[in-house]
Amino acid sequence: MIKKGISVSSGLGLAKAYKYLESKADVSPLLVYDSKNQLTKLNEALNKAEVEILEAKKIAKDIMSDDEAHIFDAHLAILRDPYFLKEVVDLIEIGHYASYSYKVVTDKYIKELRKVEDEYLMERSVDINDVYKKVMYFLNARSRNPIILTEPSVLVVEDLTPSDTIGLEFKYVSAIVSERGGKTSHAAIIARTLGIPSVTGIRINSIENGDLLLVDGRYGTVSINPTEDELVEYSYFMDRIQSKEERLEKYKKEHTATLDGHKIKLGVNISHHDEMEHIKFAEGVGLFRTEFLFMSSKDIPSLEAQVKSYEAVLSANKDELQVIRTLDVGGDKGLTYISVKKEDNPFLGQRAIRLSLANKQLFITQLKALLLANKWGNLAIMLPMISTLEEVLEAKELLENVKKTLIKQGHDIKPYQLGIMVEVPIVALALEDIITEIDFVSIGSNDLIQYLFAADRMNEEVAYLYQPHHPALLKLIKKVVEVSHKYNKWVGVCGEMAGTKESALVLLGLGVDELSMGYNSILEIRELIAHTKYEEAKEFVEELFKLRSNDEVLKRIAQKLQEIENRIIK
Repeated sequence: MIKKGISVSSGLGLAKAYKYLESKADVSPLLVYDSKNQLTKLNEALNKAEVEILEAKKIAKDIMSDDEAHIFDAHLAILRDPYFLKEVVDLIEIGHYASYSYKVVTDKYIKELRKVEDEYLMERSVDINDVYKKVMYFLNARSRNPIILTEPSVLVVEDLTPSDTIGLEFKYVSAIVSERGGKTSHAAIIARTLGIPSVTGIRINSIENGDLLLVDGRYGTVSINPTEDELVEYSYFMDRIQSKEERLEKYKKEHTATLDGHKIKLGVNISHHDEMEHIKFAEGVGLFRTEFLFMSSKDIPSLEAQVKSYEAVLSANKDELQVIRTLDVGGDKGLTYISVKKEDNPFLGQRAIRLSLANKQLFITQLKALLLANKWGNLAIMLPMISTLEEVLEAKELLENVKKTLIKQGHDIKPYQLGIMVEVPIVALALEDIITEIDFVSIGSNDLIQYLFAADRMNEEVAYLYQPHHPALLKLIKKVVEVSHKYNKWVGVCGEMAGTKESALVLLGLGVDELSMGYNSILEIRELIAHTKYEEAKEFVEELFKLRSNDEVLKRIAQKLQEIENRIIK
């Protein structure tokens, strides 16, 4: 029986299932009318949890890395978050048990985070859950059992928290299968770092302890008690994977170029400055999403906090351009400290640059932080969801005023680039009116496709309309590239299209100058490009223009990729 999930770490793993299930919290909603005692219990539990988190941080630093250890700093911040704790205390003071109060508030925050479209923010719900488990244990509301592996196993869990991994014998983890989690979760980062195949989104009630599992991290599938034919295929692909890993090793230190010498940059998408380790194989940051900094704060982040965050990104690789996107919230991503009227169509409402221009002091503070942080690197400022020339001019005027003010205050302001995201179709059509005001454009393919097809990409009922290879879309991207190059401006793509081999091949042929993607896609795409001639890719795109549908294009791309794959493995 084969189950389809979501790949979070590539590779193949075969072993018996070790199923780890947590006991559920034992809490009572009854009123106790003893607030003082419950508040004391809460404080004692918080203090004990803090000691345990600090110990976990120390262990993580010893056996993993400073980056992994830093996760536990976030846990300490969650543990002592004053706004979170105030809500817990308020419930206790009206007579609820401390355990019930803590569970209610935790459930609320986790539910809110899981509704957010940004994957990095969604996965932070795992961190909140990790802290929750510690506190509830010390409130005597649930038990905790360690994961003990003594032989190679496929670890099957609902989700894998940072604390679960402390002391875990990874040498026995052949693969990880989880019900919840994503590509930015702690478990996924650990799996990719250690080369452990991992698949999430699998209903684990279909797996029994001891089942033989074949986990395919390439396609996000889990075969339960695989057949003889599947086992033979597993052996064949294990040999090929070993060969591929050896092939990709050579691309870690290379810049990206085609067979005939055409250069294209591969940047990395990140959501937090703690992810700068992901830049090591990239040619700069193609998209730094600043909204995490704002959404993880209960108030507008201070100028100092923003400078510190942007500095971490800009100083990581001073030789490469680092593209930082200004605040992109609204739609499904809100800020509790900014009042926005309820909208019937929030994705078409006050979001991204529209929200920034409507809250000028917030925007000015961010622009000031970006310019101040630029002394440590090479900054490109990117404005999201631009719709009109007037928006660009207004943002430029604010940026120029900020620059003049800082210079008057004695700051040395380094040169920077200013660009826009092409997400709204009208901008792609009217780009010639805007292009002279900016230095670059970056195509946000996710929203561009959504608006072009008038289909909510989060709505499963119309998911068939998310068509990133439709000939009409490809022609629109070609128009953006032609206009930009006419005025000597560079073009990037930072949406999901950029991170797949199917789209990367097409975008190369369309003349795009930079692709920005998740770091785990970089080496594969660099290898693909290195075995493709630029002229060949351009001719291939002209062939695609003659097709009529997304499916026809995909079919032809699959044939072309197979041709290049055969070229690679010769």
